[in-house]
Amino acid sequence: MEHSLKEVRKIFHQDKNEILRKYSSTGAGIGKEQGNYVIVVYIDLKSKLPKGDLYWKKIPLKFEHVDEIKLQ
Repeated sequence: MEHSLKEVRKIFHQDKNEILRKYSSTGAGIGKEQGNYVIVVYIDLKSKLPKGDLYWKKIPLKFEHVDEIKLQ
């Protein structure tokens, strides 16, 4: 199911802290994959990367391994 950017932003901003805690992530944001908006979750340890397709309130989650997040 495709979600608008407005819908994804609303859910992301409401639930960001819960997403960060649940996946012990170092950060999260909104991205686009194959034309659809996704919530991107940044994980610092490859061993913590979840397997399989996961969703948050029907929005796809994309997990990325990062060594360090640098503020811009």
